[in-house]
Amino acid sequence: MSPKYSVMLACLSALMLSACQTAPQKSVEKPLETQSKESDLVIMPSKASGKKVNSSYQLKTMTLDELRTCAKTLYDIKEMSTALTVKNTELEKRKLNLSQTEQSLIDRRLKIDTHNTKLIKEFNQDGKKYMESVKQLQMDINNYNKQANKTNLENNAYSANCTNRTYKASDLNQLPPDLIAVMQSASQTLDIPIFENTSSHRESDNSTNNGQNSTLHLPGSSRK
Repeated sequence: MSPKYSVMLACLSALMLSACQTAPQKSVEKPLETQSKESDLVIMPSKASGKKVNSSYQLKTMTLDELRTCAKTLYDIKEMSTALTVKNTELEKRKLNLSQTEQSLIDRRLKIDTHNTKLIKEFNQDGKKYMESVKQLQMDINNYNKQANKTNLENNAYSANCTNRTYKASDLNQLPPDLIAVMQSASQTLDIPIFENTSSHRESDNSTNNGQNSTLHLPGSSRK
């Protein structure tokens, strides 16, 4: 082989080796479709914080219907929690006022002229109004506690069925505006307290016996 051809073969061999060394590597990135699906997932914890998550570490993603149900439950819990918080404050205030009224009646009874028919009649009328208010308060407390128990059960259901589940941000956009708002407002579910019935034994006796033979009721006088 002539020196000329030897040089040409050597050059070709060098070019072929260089081409092998610079051959591009295959990409190991996830397909665009997979990336798009994961970026669309949002977690639904006890707070609707809108935190992005990696779907591989989560439970099965919620369907649109499941998302709608969870969002509606969260909305109902928030609305009822707000109403019950206001109601709880109102009941506490009424309870305090009745306690003060009771003490005032007891003080009046100790000082009243038991021979004065007019004063006795006025006192007993005020005592009757007080007992009616106590009875109404107990009824309102019972109604409040029923609603509080119902809301707490819904809260538990939300925690079991919705907390730490993922949903698609694109599905969220298909919900009504009020449900979207509650999901994006970081609204934490609440544990509504049951209103404690701390009425005195005297109040219970008065409610049962229509105020008769109680420390608040005064017997009538024959004196004019």
